[in-house]
Amino acid sequence: MGVAAMTQVEPMKDQAPEESAVRRSKKKPVAIVPALEAAVANLFWISETDAAFDLIQWPDKTSVDQPIDAPTLQQWLGLPEDTAVETCELESFFAIATESQDWHGEEEKAIVKRYQALVKLLTTGLNQCQVFRFGTINIEIYIVGQTPDKLWLGLHTQAVET
Repeated sequence: MGVAAMTQVEPMKDQAPEESAVRRSKKKPVAIVPALEAAVANLFWISETDAAFDLIQWPDKTSVDQPIDAPTLQQWLGLPEDTAVETCELESFFAIATESQDWHGEEEKAIVKRYQALVKLLTTGLNQCQVFRFGTINIEIYIVGQTPDKLWLGLHTQAVET
């Protein structure tokens, strides 16, 4: 799904669809949007499930000019306050996906290069970029930052960790 799919981000499994406050934006995309869409096309986050990345943005939050914290993002997403949350740095989150291993074949090496390019794009194209992991076992992952023109956007994916 890309930005053009004007649908809600799927809520967490125990959350009603109307509680989710994040929507795909109809706003004209900023320069990084097409690059992010291309970077995550057919790229999957691997855990106990393979999950695609979705591009998300909050066009009504441009006045927020300080780094967002977990409670702020929980509010934007419409998540209950007691939702388990973990934050981490971008490079730390992607470390396993961006490190080439001796046993990698050509396909794995190509995926590592794609993840390295994605991290570079996120670090150069977004300010205050950080990773938020909501939930336990079924984890909703949001990689969020702010464009130079103050638009908050990022990527969403999922992980299953038992």
